[in-house]
Amino acid sequence: MMKVHELQYPDDLRADLKRSRKAMGYLWGHDIQQEPDGPLLEKSIKTRGMTRESPPEAVSEIYDWRDAWKVAAKACGANLVETRKNFALARDLAFVRKISFADRTQLARFLGDDHLDRMITFDAHIASLKALKGASICNDTLRALLYRQAPEDLDTVLALARWRQNVSDEDLADMSLRELPVRGMDTKWIERHRQLVLSVFREFGWIDEAAESFEGKLGLFEVSKSMVKIRIHPSSCEGGWVSNMGIQPQLFAEAPPRVSRVLIVENETTLDRFEPGPGDCIIFGQGKAILAYAKLMPWLSQVAILYWGDCDGHGFDILDRLREQLPHVLSFMMDWESAQDHLQIATAENPNARVARPMPNLTEGEARLRSCLSERGAFLEQERLPRATLRQMLERAPAE
Repeated sequence: MMKVHELQYPDDLRADLKRSRKAMGYLWGHDIQQEPDGPLLEKSIKTRGMTRESPPEAVSEIYDWRDAWKVAAKACGANLVETRKNFALARDLAFVRKISFADRTQLARFLGDDHLDRMITFDAHIASLKALKGASICNDTLRALLYRQAPEDLDTVLALARWRQNVSDEDLADMSLRELPVRGMDTKWIERHRQLVLSVFREFGWIDEAAESFEGKLGLFEVSKSMVKIRIHPSSCEGGWVSNMGIQPQLFAEAPPRVSRVLIVENETTLDRFEPGPGDCIIFGQGKAILAYAKLMPWLSQVAILYWGDCDGHGFDILDRLREQLPHVLSFMMDWESAQDHLQIATAENPNARVARPMPNLTEGEARLRSCLSERGAFLEQERLPRATLRQMLERAPAE
């Protein structure tokens, strides 16, 4: 706040500088700006209303005001530019006109509020992002956003960028917004930092500008635009439910009437291979999409679940990840005991379907089948299994 006779104090200038994009830009844009010939920043200090005839109380205040500026300048290392001024009650009085910051360190120290620590942390993360990109981070809006982030969020930005650079567009398209396996990033972090994430992805060329949704722009699976295809027994067809239908996953928060068991199938061609029995609901999981769908269907934790996918890297990967959300999921025709008699119809596995990561949530029988098929470079497709065998095995599976 301006004091008597409008003398500008250090706190007044600090507030002005923090609102100035140009001044703050010296802190976050130093490495992409041209080095100044003289001081980094020089600011005039406002002294409106002071005249030769100013009353004694005004002249007295000048001494306090000048001392405040000397303390502030000494604390940050900045220089003060003074002139001499005559008043009726004080002649040849040193009067502060400007403060001059030689570099961004002095400016950060003057601003206070941990700006020096923030600047140092910012510099380290910008250097890491620059190395990752192989070029300077030139977008001023992105730099301003990054500068305002807490250190832990800067760590998350860097972890996200490193992860994204090493994941294929194809794999990314199978993931939803809340299932990105980025170390230290919680499931809702991206949603809380949408503008920041968009700016980072745009800087690295990872944005699909033609996409309409936030997820689509990032190249992620768009849950909001998808439809879950299901089949249910006629006994569950009431209240708007029909035996063969599609429903948006966000509207699937409640189970169809009297459903006690769910069979999730990985491929659409297998959706029609079974007639759902009383209490059954068959869901087409659309590959990895089921991992996103399941988070929108809390009722799945209350029913028996069978997962039936191809016996290949992708199928076992989905089963393992699904159990992270729903530990009670049982596999169907994906363990050694149930599939060993059908290995003669296995075919050569597509190298793109191989998944090398550990899968700790597989049972011993599932892990054995996975290992056996992997050693042979083979996989067992859902569609190749005999229907009679499938019906028989489904009748034996837990119903609730």
